[in-house]
Amino acid sequence: MMTITYNGSIQILIDGVAEANKLLADGAFYQAIAAKPGFYFTTATGAQVAASMQNCNLQLSVKTFKKYFTRELGYEDPNDPTSIHINIAGNKLNRSLGSITGTFIHESVHAADSDDQALDYPHDGNSSAGNEDTAPYWIGNLAVQLVDQPGSPVDVNAVASVVHALDDVMV
Repeated sequence: MMTITYNGSIQILIDGVAEANKLLADGAFYQAIAAKPGFYFTTATGAQVAASMQNCNLQLSVKTFKKYFTRELGYEDPNDPTSIHINIAGNKLNRSLGSITGTFIHESVHAADSDDQALDYPHDGNSSAGNEDTAPYWIGNLAVQLVDQPGSPVDVNAVASVVHALDDVMV
């Protein structure tokens, strides 16, 4: 099972990592992903992506950075696939717990994708516009919904309509 660690003291990141780890350990989270027939920019089905993520055993760690005058909230570096880089500059953390968690999950999807040599489930470019139905954005948005609206029914056709703050430019 993929897990995320954070050794810093920023409370919203501590809480977001805890929520992300709950989701990554929750079979219902993977069932919701598996119910999605497919995603943009991949031939992988929701069931294949869910299995890929569930079978990923990476231990991810959060690293923070400050980059002002950008919409970039976080990224996963293919050359450093066990790190999730989170931008803490300015108001980048002035978001809901679900949005922070969604960023961690979005980057976890990239990490699982990098770890899986058989599948490829990316997004196109660094804007959420046009990428809402890609695996990283859709699954990140699913996390936002599950954390910010607990107990609400998951409609696989409506999840992509959840909007992140600051346009959540995640690469």
